[in-house]
Amino acid sequence: MEIIMSYDEWVTLDGSLFEKSGQKLADAVRQCQASEKAVTHLEMELAKTKKEAASEDELNRLEDLKKIISAEEKEIDRLIQGSKEFKEKASELQSKTENAGGESLKKQKSKVTKFQSDIDKNGTEINRHKVQVETGQKMIKKLTKEIEEYKKEKERVIEEKDKMRGVFKEMEEKAYQIQ
Repeated sequence: MEIIMSYDEWVTLDGSLFEKSGQKLADAVRQCQASEKAVTHLEMELAKTKKEAASEDELNRLEDLKKIISAEEKEIDRLIQGSKEFKEKASELQSKTENAGGESLKKQKSKVTKFQSDIDKNGTEINRHKVQVETGQKMIKKLTKEIEEYKKEKERVIEEKDKMRGVFKEMEEKAYQIQ
């Protein structure tokens, strides 16, 4: 059996096949674009979620540390003020004891000794608070550095995304050239 087609029938058949393959290619390009957009969107959402979570946690820690440092500095100021008051009382008692004698002298000496002990305790407490303030300041520096590193990583991811889009555009242009 021999199939004989006229030129018009062949052109119509060839045109419809070409049209169908062009349509399939266009559909494939649209699906590829939609997939690329979805992947890009999901990657950005994932990166954004990770960065926001890390940044928010670190910012909250930073705020907490600032509050702790502020409270410790207030406590240091209060202890320094209390220490000054004890020193003044100790000086006053010492001058009184120098002018007094007997039993009164013994009582005053024990009071002076107690005040000096309180002064030493306050000095130790002041040093402890200073150490806590320094530790908090170091933590702030560390968290600030980590935030900067996250920002750099975010920029790197954005650059990588832009590169991927460029590659995709090239592929898309080649696909259009094939048509």
